[in-house]
Amino acid sequence: MWITTREFENLKPIYVFHKQLDKKEIEPSTYCNIHTHFVKDFDAKRDKSYTIAISADDYYKLYVNGNFVCQGPAPAYTSNYKYNQADITPYIKVGTNRIAVHVYYQGKINRVWNSGDNRMGLWAKIHENDTLAFETDESWLYKYAEEFSGETTGYETQYLENINFAKKDLTWKTTGVTAGFTNAVRVTSPEWQLTEQPTTQLS
Repeated sequence: MWITTREFENLKPIYVFHKQLDKKEIEPSTYCNIHTHFVKDFDAKRDKSYTIAISADDYYKLYVNGNFVCQGPAPAYTSNYKYNQADITPYIKVGTNRIAVHVYYQGKINRVWNSGDNRMGLWAKIHENDTLAFETDESWLYKYAEEFSGETTGYETQYLENINFAKKDLTWKTTGVTAGFTNAVRVTSPEWQLTEQPTTQLS
């Protein structure tokens, strides 16, 4: 299941693709430069292995119990969107654990990001010993990372990362922390057609 935030829940997707020389008026994305923290706490048992299949639009960084695991996916069209797989067993402890995902939506149309289309979301499935344990759903929590700001640079290919550390939440990856979080919402009509990324994701 793909999940998103309440602000993106009812946004109409923008279809940005067209032939290069054709003139097409494209409305700007409702939001730009959005950093969102999604989290899920779960209990793990002794002598179990855990893997995750994960994707996000536009991009994610995955943490387990505060440990960085991987990031991705490679840019792709929604008709052939990519997901990654990772073994998260080394980061799991017996008892309560937290999966924390930083999802970034850039929001501009350029040759670097497949963005600017009002599509923002997270998809994940966690397996315990090859059996599906849980996946992204409305029980996951989210909050926006408010410390990021900045203007675009490089033909609007990226935002300058002006980070206000006074606004940075240092506890969002910590098990049990829920202050300021809201339940995620389900993407009712997901358009992403997922295939596994054939290349190794960044780590």
